[in-house]
Amino acid sequence: MTIFLIVLDHFLYYLVKLCGPWISNMPSTNIGINVNFKVGAEVGICQIFSLDSQVELLNFNRTYTARIHSDPNVCEAQSSKLNPGVVTALLFLYLFSYALLPLEVYARRLRRKVAASFFQAQEGRRVEFLIEKIQTKQKERQNEVFFITKHQDKEVFGIIDQL
Repeated sequence: MTIFLIVLDHFLYYLVKLCGPWISNMPSTNIGINVNFKVGAEVGICQIFSLDSQVELLNFNRTYTARIHSDPNVCEAQSSKLNPGVVTALLFLYLFSYALLPLEVYARRLRRKVAASFFQAQEGRRVEFLIEKIQTKQKERQNEVFFITKHQDKEVFGIIDQL
């Protein structure tokens, strides 16, 4: 996403530089927006007597106008080229964050080793639990493979009998 934004920034900068003289020759334009906002509520007691139950709480109607100038002197912000120092800083930040990923794994392993050296009895129970968990998963996978193979063999024998 960052690379896309940097490329888009370069593209827009060169587009503004290229089209700047053409845009500055365009005449000024007036624009307007009309906002009409009504808020109403229904009164429940009036519905029982079949009366008009619509009550208007707010009626907001306003028009906003603005003038768009194409003169570059009126513009407050001027286009500028992207600072190469910013791109370099972003590159180093990404490289640093990607370098921290493998270091985090080794830090977890080191933390586990230090904890195991202080709490040896707990570490033995943890290792036994993990071995038991792995063996349970392996047995479940073997059972699944056995059922799938058995099911497929029945289908194959049924096709052979039909031939």
